[in-house]
Amino acid sequence: MNDNESFVSILDFFHNEILVTTVMTIKMFSIKWNKFLKNLEFSTLSSQSFTFWRLNSNVTLQYQHGDFNEKMLEKKSFTCLEFTPPLSCNCTVLLLIGLSNGEIWGVDSKTNSVAIKFNTKQDYPANSITSIICTIRYVTVISENVVKYYMFPSLR
Repeated sequence: MNDNESFVSILDFFHNEILVTTVMTIKMFSIKWNKFLKNLEFSTLSSQSFTFWRLNSNVTLQYQHGDFNEKMLEKKSFTCLEFTPPLSCNCTVLLLIGLSNGEIWGVDSKTNSVAIKFNTKQDYPANSITSIICTIRYVTVISENVVKYYMFPSLR
């Protein structure tokens, strides 16, 4: 494996076996399961891309890269990711992605496209978002030594 490759393996802990493995030609640094869906879906993150994955009934991995205009990422990079709980009666789950300039993108997990952008630069001037934690009502955003809480809009 070279520095620009990443392996994705799905393990069955009950049977102590690897179900499937794939190699990506980009260096991924984060992975997060979408625990709000019944099917086995997760996302991976590299500094310049994000990918949605699904383990289908044939035990093969399907994937789709996130849909965004590369100019939106100019002079920025992705830093972290987290799924929100379903945000409305139509069960929209957003993938929140932190950026190196203090922005947070909300990506619709059904369409794989950027649905909303949060500007947290007033709270994190020139600081990178390092971690995002979601609960039913709040998003906790961490940037270096600063922790801020944001309330979800009333969409329920």
